[in-house]
Amino acid sequence: MSDYIYNMYKLESVLDKFNIISLQDTNSVSLQNRFDTKYITTEDKIVNVLNRVCNHFFILTIDGNKIFNYRSTYFDTDDYSMYYAHHRGMLNRQKVRCRRYETTGDVFLEVKRKTNRGNTIKSRLRVDTDDEILSIGTEFIDKYSVYKPDDLKNVIDTGFKRITLVSKDMLSRITIDKDVQMLNGESGITLPNIVVIEFKRGRGYINKVFSDALRHEKIFPMRFSKYCMGVSLLKEGLKRNNFLPGIRRINKISYVNYV
Repeated sequence: MSDYIYNMYKLESVLDKFNIISLQDTNSVSLQNRFDTKYITTEDKIVNVLNRVCNHFFILTIDGNKIFNYRSTYFDTDDYSMYYAHHRGMLNRQKVRCRRYETTGDVFLEVKRKTNRGNTIKSRLRVDTDDEILSIGTEFIDKYSVYKPDDLKNVIDTGFKRITLVSKDMLSRITIDKDVQMLNGESGITLPNIVVIEFKRGRGYINKVFSDALRHEKIFPMRFSKYCMGVSLLKEGLKRNNFLPGIRRINKISYVNYV
């Protein structure tokens, strides 16, 4: 049995311990205005975390499935102004992306804004197709973004598998992403054995069960953006020194695989 199949077996076994929640009920905890904390770990450690929190969270389940495929296309300007705003750690920065939920077929154009208070505000527009999406969403981008649609271009595509948990008090969500890949049309990377955790909640909310589980596995917060990681590794000539701690962390617990 390969390591990948064995890890999937362990993961799927622990997911069966969770009570399930529907997409409709999950959407009631949408947290479009929220505070985010990210963590990077391995597949073995996430199984241990899930074993510790399974009695305190629901798991999103659709048609019996608990792991879902996501794809995103990120847009930026010719001079990569969104990338550099993140690289400099600027507040009031933005990302513009198209997200495809492959299980349901839903497609959204999204603008994510990080404010000077540290919270994330996400606005999104449901669309019927992702063909020429910047043209479809011109009014939406003009309303929610400081960027003009004509100044944006497709920079990178990402794909991953996601698990979504909802706390039983219905006040927070956790997303767990694995099998992450980034492509820029010319080359790509995968992150074997890397798991990206994002804890989403309102201001001041603490989930002690979750935080204790992370601390027990020595998993600590770390800045991480799939978009910025992909661009920094695939686009030559851009500054990336502020992203090097994340790259070193990934290579310490696994490795970046160029494809």
